[in-house]
Amino acid sequence: MDAPEADPAEPLAPPLDVTEVTPLPRPSFLKAVGRGAKTGFRAFSLVFGPFALLYLTVGLVPTAFGLGAGRGFGLHQLVFKVVLVYLAAVLLGIVVGAAAGLIGFLIDRARGSSRSGTRRSIADRPIRFFPWRRAQAAPGDLPRPRRRRWPWLVGVSVLLILATAFGVGIYAGRFVDRRLAAALAATDRDDPGWRFDELMAARVMPPDEDNSAIVVADVVAMMPEGWPSDAPVHPGGPTPTPTPSEAARAFERLARLESNVRMDDETADLVRAELADHADAVGLARTVADYEGGGHVLELTPNPIDIRLPETQEARLVARLLAADAAIQAQDGDIDGALESCRAILGVGRSIGDEPMVISKLVRIALGEIAMHSARRVLAQGEPSDAALAALQADLLHESPQTLLIEAMRGERAMLDEVIRKVRDAELSIAALSGQWSPGDPAHAIAPWGTLMFDNQRAVGLEWMNELVSAASRPPLERQAAWKAWRVEVGRVKESRLGMFVATLPLLMTPGATAAEKALTRYQASLGAAVILCAAERHRRKTGSWPESVAAIGPEFLADPPVDPFSGEAYRVERRDGRFLVHSVGPNLKDEHGAFEAKRWLDGGPDDVGTGAWDPALRRRPPDE
Repeated sequence: MDAPEADPAEPLAPPLDVTEVTPLPRPSFLKAVGRGAKTGFRAFSLVFGPFALLYLTVGLVPTAFGLGAGRGFGLHQLVFKVVLVYLAAVLLGIVVGAAAGLIGFLIDRARGSSRSGTRRSIADRPIRFFPWRRAQAAPGDLPRPRRRRWPWLVGVSVLLILATAFGVGIYAGRFVDRRLAAALAATDRDDPGWRFDELMAARVMPPDEDNSAIVVADVVAMMPEGWPSDAPVHPGGPTPTPTPSEAARAFERLARLESNVRMDDETADLVRAELADHADAVGLARTVADYEGGGHVLELTPNPIDIRLPETQEARLVARLLAADAAIQAQDGDIDGALESCRAILGVGRSIGDEPMVISKLVRIALGEIAMHSARRVLAQGEPSDAALAALQADLLHESPQTLLIEAMRGERAMLDEVIRKVRDAELSIAALSGQWSPGDPAHAIAPWGTLMFDNQRAVGLEWMNELVSAASRPPLERQAAWKAWRVEVGRVKESRLGMFVATLPLLMTPGATAAEKALTRYQASLGAAVILCAAERHRRKTGSWPESVAAIGPEFLADPPVDPFSGEAYRVERRDGRFLVHSVGPNLKDEHGAFEAKRWLDGGPDDVGTGAWDPALRRRPPDE
């Protein structure tokens, strides 16, 4: 079909005159910079916004958790860091965008280009996260309103995460509250007055005239510090080299000497001269044997762990002095006087009193071991009277049933609970646990979710220490089984994935309790063996021969024989190489005939605990043999 002819009467449209098109106005300087800043802001927000939102959500999770746990409101440091980083990023975007807009403006003005309209349209174009999902509208269709669903998805996801943290906080808070309340109630019920300040207030201090700690302190004040001290080789030199003094060397030789061998004349003269120089201190120290007990006034500190025990530690010096005195008296043939000095060493241990610290009990153990070691040497140098042996045996019997382990465990429990509580309540800095804190430093507040953690650790610490206090009060044999079960449970928690998080402080502070139990049980075993040895020596003096067993010792010498705390059975006795030996089977429960190796006994090696005495014919041997 032919196309219709145009009507000549209808006028034609005039041709387009391109010269009449008005060019787009150039943007002003401020508009160009503003559009550039806007573009930079959008671009950097697009890049950093998702990461900021992610980390902000992570930072708000502890806040929701703490609120759910009922511990109050608090913001994690990550929240502030994320906000600062995001603000810095968008500020950088604004600066970069503004600089780009300025550069574009200057280029357009220099070239006179009309491409600024294109740049302006690009700057005004919205930035989309998912530009490929834009639907193409069909010709003739009305434009549909754009629905941005991703803000709703992101917002709902964030709210679900925070709601979950809040719900977990509710469960954890109720669980910890019930656990801590139960632990506190059980401790109050089973052991009223168990808290640290209550233990300190309940200490029994004898009157001054009956307090051996005052006598011990007077002896320490009369002696040189660290006696027997070292002396420099070159006192006037720029770098003096410390070396043991002659007296210190003499004491070392005495310590290495076999118990039944007499000191050589040079060693004896040096030790005797040292004692003569401090005769007043020696005489005063001997009187401690007649005191029943003592006690030091402790200077309390904000951190119970940092309580210093200078007088307790200084008691070791008095024990060394009395040990040297016992050795010289035995060397000179005064066996009864030497045993009296051994009894005075036990009195020095009693002067520590009822200090509820493990370190105090360990010092008392060390002093008791010095007394028993000195008594073995005295017995190896001669034959004391029955009265002197009976007095020493009575003091050893008095020392054996002391509740040192119970006192130590109660003190450890109180200090552990006090430290955790003070850190939780911001009365003590966490840095105090590592010794990097002084009383003048401020203690920072614990975040709400952190207080929940400390409340849980406080409950765990009380539960564990309550078990140890209960075990310490049981008979020795039952105590061993209870302690073993306790160590297994603590080991299980330690090896678990969350063990160091839920029980950090109890795991760090309870190993001292385990070490104290082993040391105190060994001490009890040593005391029992020493008691039997005294009774056996008295039996030998009367009958002329050593007893064949503990049961063979006459009741007039040993009415109620001690029992081996490790096995619950009688101590083992035997004759070997001219010696009468008494020993416990030790922790491994194997009779190793008195063998003991200091480096292996904790790992199941030879660990027998005991003592012994030489036959009279082998005592007091000359030094050259």
